[in-house]
Amino acid sequence: MRFSFFVQYSSVYGQSVALEFSMPLKNGYSTLELLYLDANTWHAVTEIHKKDLDEKFPIKIIIKEKGKADITGKQFFFNKDYSEFENANIHLDWYNFRPDEAIFESKAFKVLGAHKKNKAKHLSLSKASHLFNVQAPELPAHLCMCICGNTRDLGDWEEQLPLLMQYRKKSWRVKLRLKEEDTAIVYKYAVYDFRLKKIVQFETGDNRLLPSFDKEKINFLYQNARLESSWKTTGLNIQLSALKTINSWGVGDFSDLVSMVDWASASGINILQLLPINDTTATYTYKDAYPYAAVSAFALHPVFLNVHKLIKAKGILLPKTLLQEIKKINSLPVLDYESALQCKMQVIELLFEKEQYNFKDDMAWFDFLELNRYWLVPYAAFCFLRDKYKTADSNKWETHSNYDEAEIQELVSPGSDHYAKIAIHYFIQFHLHLQLKDAVDYAHKKHIAIKGDLPIGVHRCSVETWVYPHLFHMHTQAGAPPDAFTEKGQNWSFPTYNWANMEAEGFSWWRQRMEQLSNYFDAIRIDHVLGFFRIWSIPADATEGILGKFVPAAAVPVAAFEQAGIPFDEDLLANPFINNEVLKNHFDEEAGWIKINCMDDGRLNKKCRTQKAATDFFENHPGKKYLLPPLLSLISDVILLMDENVKENFHFRINMQRTEAFKQLPGAQQQALGKLYNDYFYHNQDLLWKEEGIKKLKLLAASSDMFICAEDLGMVPEMVPPVLNSLHMAGLVVQRMPQKLDERFADIKHTSYLTVVTPSTHDMSPLRLWWKEDRDATQYFYNYILGHYGEAPLEAEAWICKEIIEQHLQSPSIMAVFLLQDLLAIDENLRRLNPAEERINNPAFADHNWNYRMHLNIEDLIANKDFSTRIKNMFAENGR
Repeated sequence: MRFSFFVQYSSVYGQSVALEFSMPLKNGYSTLELLYLDANTWHAVTEIHKKDLDEKFPIKIIIKEKGKADITGKQFFFNKDYSEFENANIHLDWYNFRPDEAIFESKAFKVLGAHKKNKAKHLSLSKASHLFNVQAPELPAHLCMCICGNTRDLGDWEEQLPLLMQYRKKSWRVKLRLKEEDTAIVYKYAVYDFRLKKIVQFETGDNRLLPSFDKEKINFLYQNARLESSWKTTGLNIQLSALKTINSWGVGDFSDLVSMVDWASASGINILQLLPINDTTATYTYKDAYPYAAVSAFALHPVFLNVHKLIKAKGILLPKTLLQEIKKINSLPVLDYESALQCKMQVIELLFEKEQYNFKDDMAWFDFLELNRYWLVPYAAFCFLRDKYKTADSNKWETHSNYDEAEIQELVSPGSDHYAKIAIHYFIQFHLHLQLKDAVDYAHKKHIAIKGDLPIGVHRCSVETWVYPHLFHMHTQAGAPPDAFTEKGQNWSFPTYNWANMEAEGFSWWRQRMEQLSNYFDAIRIDHVLGFFRIWSIPADATEGILGKFVPAAAVPVAAFEQAGIPFDEDLLANPFINNEVLKNHFDEEAGWIKINCMDDGRLNKKCRTQKAATDFFENHPGKKYLLPPLLSLISDVILLMDENVKENFHFRINMQRTEAFKQLPGAQQQALGKLYNDYFYHNQDLLWKEEGIKKLKLLAASSDMFICAEDLGMVPEMVPPVLNSLHMAGLVVQRMPQKLDERFADIKHTSYLTVVTPSTHDMSPLRLWWKEDRDATQYFYNYILGHYGEAPLEAEAWICKEIIEQHLQSPSIMAVFLLQDLLAIDENLRRLNPAEERINNPAFADHNWNYRMHLNIEDLIANKDFSTRIKNMFAENGR
């Protein structure tokens, strides 16, 4: 079979073009060298045996420099049907796709992508003179690819009358019969919007000139559309436990998620982003409402089970007292986590008592068990032992404190007396799985994607740390350094990962974790992605994040200080500087008490030398507990932290310039220390951190086809955004947390396409509360970001919130995500009366109570069609 190939490539001196085939050509070779035809075209004719053609075969364009392959273009896939024409011209267009276009191959985009048949012309191939096959992203229902050009068939350049194309098998196609006299046909590919009934984007570059042709040959044009990525979407960031419907049991569940899908669909929202939904049951108190401290990286939280749905199916009647309690907690303005969980567990026990012998007859149960046995059995055993010994800390268990697989298999044996107390956790997880799958499937039918959250850590007392202790550093705590919102940094109390051991096992735990998440989610947010480059590691004897350091990091040897002209005095540099003035400033009239009880020989004594020791000390002196915060500050007031492995090596304490010891140094030594400090934090570690980040994130990206978004807030090294971009991961842009040091607010008008932009996250004050917190920042924002003259209003009025939302919608970012609180803020009648009640979390307080809950029922939102239409139109008007 004879093929004529034409490759459109604007070459430079020394370059040549070749085609690489997946099968041998008639001459026995699989590479075809092309001849230079003109400034933009390379050409060759070859024959391929019909028997060698697969159902679908790829051809790759190779650009050679001085005879060696240097640049490889995107592959083109040909269908066997096309090979039936033994006399064909095939035109290939070399164009190097930008990395961000890979997102359109993700699972999330398949949910959001094309699902509407358009009006492309259909001609049988025998009658067509040309078949245009264009590789371009799949598009959502209201958009499609088209051709617009200078002939009647191509719309005469009318933006309302282009030739529409159909999406099939990763490319857009249309057949067309052109007349031989149609010479000098000029055209471009474009994107057509069914809603606006016109072209909304032409491809970049010069117009295309259709190659000459004759009626004896069929002309196949395999081309790449030179499109700037234009598809943009909106998302809603919600905490599942905060959802509220008329039938809720005081806490949101997977059925409430279905209701939220209905509202999102009516409101033009394409993505629902959830905070973590894993089981966090460690204490059975309000502390377990914190969703980032999972006791299992795989199990779902029992509180999200819709038990009403199950008891209704089984005809179980509940006591009146329980029904009254459920009604009471559902009417509360905040989440009463403990009461909601108790009510649900009480009913789950009733359900299990009735169903414990029947649910295992379900074939779906066998499938679930087969796929999840590796985590489900240890999880059920952990829950049984946690409840038996009234603690999740396995070190305090009387038996099985050290995980032994053979002993656990015996523990969970169906013949044991306590088997029902283990099997109930199988029952719960099975039904949670079914209900979440139902909710996700329902969302997909509405073409709404579900975005999950991958927490950076696990609870210190969890299934993972019990079963795989070698994968964690239990003597350290993960957290974050100080930032504009947390002066002392954050201490999450999670153990840090032993990456060396994880890598030795092929990162199997991470692969399994990603696979489990992809069972439910189309996209994923990687919490604190910077932790994959380097984690902020806090010693076990510290309580505040400010005493942490980055790991890995190259410590500074004593010799480096000496060479910089700094006489090394460990007592001054690595201990708090204390004199009478310092004590007076910290403790005022209680300085004497501190001297007597917490100091020896001018230094902190053993009882108060570390933050953990001081905290324990004040447990025995409750009347003086108000002195603990200033004492913790004094303990952390050091310039250097000793390296745990090499005694002569040191790490800089973050913000060491603010310490008393630094202020005591001569100016020259301060300057020299500052240079070492800047090199340590901003230069010396970059290559190490880059290699660590690429190695770990590359494996996450390869473990599933979810669209990955990375939360890259905080001290962001310069190499992080390029690494994320190269791995097709979207970074996060928060307007009030700029990553550039010279910016007061992030410039969301010029964000890169592969980013998620948001005015607020769950860890921040929502818009209306933020507006009241810092009058100076609000005034600057009002004048210079919103562009208004005069004094800023004292409250974030609805029109102000709307302007901020629209700023984000107009950004170039692929995704704009909003808290529900911030969307409701644009309507004076729907938003909450008190903005202080809208905050989800305050990371500055480790013991924050996660009790935020919607003040409206989802049914009320659905019924308010005017508001839904209003925000849907707002999204559409801004190209989302």
